[in-house]
Amino acid sequence: MAILFVQSMFSLILILSVYELARFFCRDPEAPLLAGLLVFLYPVTAMAARHYLLDLPLTAWTALGMLWLIRLPRNDSLKDSALLGLTWGLGMLTKWSLIFYLAAPTLIILFRMRRTVGVSRTATHLGLILGIALAIALPWYGPRLPWDSCCSCRACCSFCAKASTGSADCS
Repeated sequence: MAILFVQSMFSLILILSVYELARFFCRDPEAPLLAGLLVFLYPVTAMAARHYLLDLPLTAWTALGMLWLIRLPRNDSLKDSALLGLTWGLGMLTKWSLIFYLAAPTLIILFRMRRTVGVSRTATHLGLILGIALAIALPWYGPRLPWDSCCSCRACCSFCAKASTGSADCS
């Protein structure tokens, strides 16, 4: 039963994000309602909402990230940068492949922003986005990165051949 609550929350994030994106791009008042309804009625989205897979949360975080990203150049607001960083961090905790969906659009938008708001303001936006995203995601990914030369990663030291013989100090 708890999983239905989680999936419902991600469905709500997805529907509201698509609604806001459609409202941003269209002047027609019915287009955002139709977009929000259609995205949830797609067979893949409807199926993903009923089964616990990470595809629906990944889609929801991507849509929310795109919303903050699209609003960023128009508003030039550090609040939007902070919300984008929060979305990046939480999305990376959900599924690491979020980087493939948001990295290029984020870099393109920030590259284009440097002409309108200046390099230092764009660097501030980038620093805030990366700082918040790393502050959220690094506690999880940090210990699992290959920091040590004794094995491929710290998370699997008990499976490492050197660790199993007791010749490695992987603490």
